[in-house]
Amino acid sequence: MRRVLEITHGSLSWIETAATLVAGCFVLGIMVIGCLEVLSRGLVNMPIHGYLDIIEQTMIVIALFAVSYCQAHWGNVRMTLVINALGGRAKWLAETVALLAALCVVLILIRGSWLHFIRAWEIGGTTPEIGLPTWIGALIVPLALGILATRLLLQWLDALRLLLGNGGDPVCFPKLAESEDGREVEVEENESWNL
Repeated sequence: MRRVLEITHGSLSWIETAATLVAGCFVLGIMVIGCLEVLSRGLVNMPIHGYLDIIEQTMIVIALFAVSYCQAHWGNVRMTLVINALGGRAKWLAETVALLAALCVVLILIRGSWLHFIRAWEIGGTTPEIGLPTWIGALIVPLALGILATRLLLQWLDALRLLLGNGGDPVCFPKLAESEDGREVEVEENESWNL
């Protein structure tokens, strides 16, 4: 099971990194468009046509594409006070329960966002100013949540493996150490990430 987790984890890491780079490019694009909007509005009194429509649709990518990467590196805000105080199997039991709860919530969100995408596709809605199709943004939500669900499933399987005592170090969790100021920081990447 460990080898399957390593291979899947390595492949998913590439997808998460690519999605995060896409989100970063969208952030850069929004910053450039925002600066151009301010300059064109301030200097020549001509706002960019469809600026709000563009921002509205690109914010979905920015908000969701990097969520799975963040989960993989524990960059998100995690309630780890209790889990960090635990050790051994108690820690992996707590992780297993927490990850299963998160996975269930994400699966419910995927179902709802998929139904929203289907509605947007059937209706054929567009943004009010320049007519961008809204189904594209609606499709991004279940896609990004699907990547997150895969990450949570891998971490849950890894925590379950460690809970059952099937050996070794975690595969799908970052290796953490305490820094000088008392915060946990990632010290190295898993070897499987460098496939």
